[in-house]
This record gives sequence, structure tokens and C-alpha cells, in this order.
Amino acid sequence: MRSFNGKLFRQYFSVFFLSVIIPTMVASILTHSYVVGLIENQLEQSNDKVITNFSESNDALFSSLQADMINFLRNSNLQEFLSVIDEGAHARKRSELAYSLINQIRMLESEGIVTNAFLVFIDHDMVLDKNTYTTKDYYFDWLYVVSEEDKKRLLGGLSGSKVMDFTQPYSVKQPITTYDMNDLNGTNISTVMSYPFNTVTPEVYLFLSLDRSRLSDHLRVQEDWNTAMAIIDDSGNIISKNGELASEPGLLAEQLEMKMEDTMIQLTTSERLSFTQSQFNPSWYYVSAVDWQLLMKPARLIQTFSLWFLVFFFIVGGLASYLLSRKIYTPIMEIKAGLAPHSRAFVNQEHGGNDFEVIKQFSGYLKTENKELTQLVGMMLPVVQENFVSKLLLGEFRDSLSIEMYAKEIQLPFERNMTFVVFCIDLSYYARHASPISESTKSFMVAELKENIRKELEEIVWFCSPQSDMIACVLIGHSFNDDEVQRTARNMRQALKAYASFYNAAIGVGTVVEKVEHLALSYNHAKVMLKQKSLFSDIKICSEKHASDDRMAWERFLSHEEINQMINFYKSRNYDRLLETALDLLDEGIGLNAPESLVKNLCYDILNTWIRALESGQKDSGLSYYSSLFERVERCVTWDELKDCLRDIHHTLFQSTKTHELQEQFDDVLKYIDNHYGDDLSIEHFSQQMGMSAGHFSRMFKEVVGEKYVEYITRYRMEKAKQLLLETDLIIDDIACRIGYFGRNSFTRVFRKYEGVTPGIYRTSQKK
Repeated sequence: MRSFNGKLFRQYFSVFFLSVIIPTMVASILTHSYVVGLIENQLEQSNDKVITNFSESNDALFSSLQADMINFLRNSNLQEFLSVIDEGAHARKRSELAYSLINQIRMLESEGIVTNAFLVFIDHDMVLDKNTYTTKDYYFDWLYVVSEEDKKRLLGGLSGSKVMDFTQPYSVKQPITTYDMNDLNGTNISTVMSYPFNTVTPEVYLFLSLDRSRLSDHLRVQEDWNTAMAIIDDSGNIISKNGELASEPGLLAEQLEMKMEDTMIQLTTSERLSFTQSQFNPSWYYVSAVDWQLLMKPARLIQTFSLWFLVFFFIVGGLASYLLSRKIYTPIMEIKAGLAPHSRAFVNQEHGGNDFEVIKQFSGYLKTENKELTQLVGMMLPVVQENFVSKLLLGEFRDSLSIEMYAKEIQLPFERNMTFVVFCIDLSYYARHASPISESTKSFMVAELKENIRKELEEIVWFCSPQSDMIACVLIGHSFNDDEVQRTARNMRQALKAYASFYNAAIGVGTVVEKVEHLALSYNHAKVMLKQKSLFSDIKICSEKHASDDRMAWERFLSHEEINQMINFYKSRNYDRLLETALDLLDEGIGLNAPESLVKNLCYDILNTWIRALESGQKDSGLSYYSSLFERVERCVTWDELKDCLRDIHHTLFQSTKTHELQEQFDDVLKYIDNHYGDDLSIEHFSQQMGMSAGHFSRMFKEVVGEKYVEYITRYRMEKAKQLLLETDLIIDDIACRIGYFGRNSFTRVFRKYEGVTPGIYRTSQKK
């Protein structure tokens, strides 16, 4: 404890507390308040953007349904069918028109959320859907079973003009014995449109039934922080939802009234609601439930970090104060003991209990005796000099008098009325050496390069490293002309050749300046010149004299046509052409000796296009992986490295799909069709087995087989039908059932489309 002084400790800790801890606390509080507010604002904007895009997507879905309904009513033979009913035409004519309408109604069920479509005639007791036509009571009691209350509400609301009006949700029960292959059970809502348009007394209403469970599948946002999505009306009733809302339907109406534009309503401590009005139906609102605690996790981390940061400073302050007081008080005791034989009177005199007076009065004595400290300062002098030169180049010193004083203080050679020029040497290590060479080895190499450059030059030279892998040389002389500057650059190039196998170097030549405070101008000019450096493996001198008009004029980016061409190559699996196109562009740059910066911009454009093509094919590899690809391009320093890098990236990103494997999969599909052509061969059955979406399966089937899936099934069944007609005595109804049709009329219609005659006429004509 003799080496520790409590008063000294308190003095150090007080200074530390006032100068460090209190400003740190204030800065932490202000930073936390600002950052948390900024994060909260950004999160709300991000949520609003996601929900807006989501609502636009769903509005587009409903708009598409509306367009389909209008096209159906406008382009179908509904008007002709109405005239036939009114005129009391022959039943056969009416049946033909009815079945034609049935076939057209089936086309309306292409959307995934549509479960049923039917026409309700106002002046006639008739309902017509995708399979048949019958009376209203029979249809809603036996085929499309709804409760009496729902039936009254559906039929009672059929008055006046309707343009895709939505009904209230209702339940549908479908008997097991129904003829319909689709599952209509569940809770639906229907959208209604009247015909003729723009009349208060329409003759028929078109219903599209939407499955609420399927509709909820569209209400899914691929974000971790989105816990639920719902569509509600202006009364707070939930039309469809995905996930669970913590709020009751009655409360949603109140919260909807409380809603302010561009704000979120806090529901609980961990959940907030945001509302977006539907552009398609103004009485609808999209409601998004946001896990606010998850979104604000970065803010909580900042708060925790700030707290621990202050605790850390308290601990460091106490430890540093203790060590400093102990370290300083120990030499005081040693000084007093050492001076006792020489000046006992001084040691014994009182100093008011303040031992710092001992250090102040004998500081000169300590300096003269401490040779190791002097040597340490001498070793640090070059580092201080380079740091000072770096600040000069960065423009931190503007006053010539202060520069002269600082230079004299750190023993930096400097005289007034001198001329200066800056050379920036960029050392870009080859990819094969960038990782194996340690930072220590690089430091020794740079130190030796500086010494070799100093030997090659006759003038005074200052060195510094303002950037990583860059050496800045400040040449000082009484005057410089262009020839002398170029000669100096050639001498530097000669010195750089000693380690040319490790790096691809370039020398940027700055402009000549007359004042030391203008060194920043010369340094910035040298950096601009470095942008001219090419990717050839030699030590380049980049200056105004060596600038090439052709090189600087080559600023190549991918055109819109080239981008589309690359994406088409990807879609057509012509991956080799992707790589050839990129390499051809690099060859164009080689021919023009294009600068490295412009060439890499082109490579980034190519890489962005490749990634965009992959994303369009739903092959997301992650942001960090794509970032590493750009870093690989950035590390390339020669044309060969850049080409090899693009080849490696191309090989990694585009693994060509083996065509024969895909062919084998579709061969199995064709075999299954051959053995089960009379069964229900839905496209969803095969697409799920092969792990594809229905649309993707359809495209791949046409590409491999050469024919659309539906056309192939229909043509194959017609071939089997012709075989059964000629080789058996089965009646037409049995043949239709055997090849997968559930009615004589639908089979006859399709057979006539392909063969031009009915099945009966075909059998008779072929057997004669």
C-alpha cells in the first residue's frame, strides 16, 4: 500500500468522471433517443410500404375477377339465350345454348379463390352453373346447399344494377352424391354483377363464389414481424384473415375510427395494428398486425449496449485511476528515496502532503536520466512524421506557419519557397497472394519499398499511407517541370519492380503545387489519375501525359436490350451464352484498354443482371452470399483474374438442369396417363408430385412433350374413344364414362370439335 495514494486515486477518478463518463452518459442518452426515434420511424415507413404493396396486389386480384366477369357477360351468348327463353324456342335449341353457357362459365373458375360460378335469372325460375341448369329452389336446396336465411338474403338482394357487389359471408354444404367434382363446402362470399349493364331492371345476375379459406392464403406477408393479416369492412366485420388478431371484431370498428393516416394503433405492448384502405372497394380495409417487440429488438439492443457501455467506462475509469495512481506514486517514492543521500534537506521538507510537487521540481532530473524514454520517442518519430504528412494530404492543415512549426517540432525536413508534387502508389495484390501474405509481411515489404524509392530519388521525399494498400510520396524541390516529374515516376516504377510478382501497381501523378498547404490538391489529383489504371499486368504511370481519350470515353453499361437478352438466355437455359456475352464485353474493354474502375462497374452490372435472372427463377441464395460475389470481383486486379472470377461465379450460380432427368419424369407422367386416362387427371396431381406449381408444370410439360397438358389429355382420350367406337359395341354413354367424361353431351361436344362429326356418325361412317 505504500505505492498507492488514495488522494491521487480520487483526483484521477474525478477528472475521468467529469471529462469522460458524464459526456458519455449525455451522448448515450441523446443517441439512444435519436436512434430509437429514427428506427421507429423507419419501421413504420417500411411496414406502410409492405402493406401498400400487399393491398395493391390483392386489389389487382379483385380487379382481375371484375374484368373476367365483365368479359364473360359481354362476350358470351347470354343475350341469345335470354331471347330463346323469351321466345319459347325448341328445347333442343335452348339446351345447346345452355350447354354453351356452361362451358363458358367453367372458364371463370381459373382463379384459385373461385369455388363456383352460376347465373340467376330474374324473370325465370332458373339457375345455370358450370355443370347444369335447374330451378332456383332445387339448386340451392340440393346442388349448392345454403340455409334458408342465406338463400333469402342472396336472392332477396337481386335488384337494381350491380357491378361486382360483395355479399355477406355464408356457409355452403354440398351433398356427397353431387355431380360436382370440386369441394364447395365451407364459408364463402360471393361477388355479383348484373346484366344487361347500366340498367335498373337487369334480367340476370352472375355470381362468383369465393372461398374464404383460400382467400386467406392470399393474406400472407413473408415477413417475420407480420403476425396476421385481415380484410375488414367499415363496420369492423372480418371478411377474411390469415393468422389471429388480438382484437375482437367489435373493437376493430372503434380502432378503425381512431386510425390516423400514416400512423399505427398500439393494441397491446407487443402488437400494433395498421390500416390501409382498399382502392378496389373503399368500404374494405386491410388490417396488418405487427409484432412491435420483434421490430424494436434493435432499439432494445442499443439500450442494453448503452447501459453496459457506461458500466464498462465506470470499471475502466476506476481501474485506470487505480493503476495510474499506483504507477505514478511508485516512482515518487523511489525518487524521494534516491534523492535522500544527495538532498536530505529537500526530502525531509514539507510539501503540504502533495507529492506532485516532487515530480514538478525534479522533472528535469528524471528526463536526463531516462534514456529509454528518449529512445522510445526516437523510434516513434517516423510514425508521427507519416501521420502528420497524411493530415497534410487530407487537408487538415491549412496554415503555412503552423505547418512549418509542426514540421520543425517533429524534425521533418522542410524549407520555405519549395515546390511539391504528390505521387500515389496503389498496390493491388494478386488474388493468389492477397490471403497468404500476412499484414506483417506486407508492412516489411512496404518499408523496404520506401527505402528503395528514397535511394532512387535525389530530392527530399515524405512518405505516408493515407489509405490501405497505398503509399503516398511527396517530392520536395525548388522547381519541377513535366520531364522531371515523369523521370521521377519512372524511377519509382523501377523500385517497384522488386516485388512486382506480388502486386499489380500503379503510380498516380499529382499536379505541381507551390505551397505546402495546397498538398491536398496535388494528392486529390493523383487519386483521380489512378482511376485511369488498367487491368494489364504491369506497373503503370497514370498522369495527364499518359491519359488516353479512347480509354476515358469507354464507359460501358449494359443496355436494356442486353439485360433482357441475358435474362432470356437464363430462361432458355442457354447458360453458356450468358458467360460468352460477359467475356465478349470484357474483350471489348481489353481492346480499348479500359480503366479498371469502369470495367468493374460493367462487371457489377453483369453480376446484378445474373442475380436478377436467378431471382426471377426463385433461386434466392441470400444477401450475404451475393455480397461475397461482388467482393470477389472487387479483389480482381488483372483481366485474367477478372475473367476467371466471372467463370467461377457463373459455374456456381448456373448449374444446368439435366434434360434427360426431366424427360424421365415426364415419361412417367405419360405412362400414368396411358394407364389411367379414364380417371380424374388434374394438373395439380402431377405438379404436387414433381414439386412444381401448376403453371410451372404446364410450361415444362409443353416444353418437353411439345403439346399443352390439357390438349394432350383431350387428344389422347379422343383416340381411345375412336378405338372403342370401332372395336366395341359399347353405347355412347358408356364410352364417355370410360374415357373420363361424366355426360354424353360434353363428350359429344368435344368429339365433334376434334373429328368434325358426332361419335354416332363417326361409328356408322367408319364401319361401312
